[in-house]
Amino acid sequence: MPSAEPVAKMPSAIQAANITVDVSGNVNKPGKYDLSPPFTVYHAVKQAGGILESEDWRQEVQVYHLDGQRTVMHNQDDESFILVDGDRLVVRRLLRHY
Repeated sequence: MPSAEPVAKMPSAIQAANITVDVSGNVNKPGKYDLSPPFTVYHAVKQAGGILESEDWRQEVQVYHLDGQRTVMHNQDDESFILVDGDRLVVRRLLRHY
């Protein structure tokens, strides 16, 4: 009968490392930030001091990936979208249409 040896659990890549992202545009403190999990747009913007608010504007976040792809999202998506190392976020103000 084989002996039951404990199996060491290896941390996943998301749990094991931090990532660096660049946040610019309509935020309080633009710059490069090291993020620990979770790596979401919401947490990156929060690290950058949050979005500059204005009653007449709404926000759009554009995420530029190292592979050249771009993702555009609005506030409702920012807590579920996962970033990867090297992503660049640009927070844009868009005029509200009344």
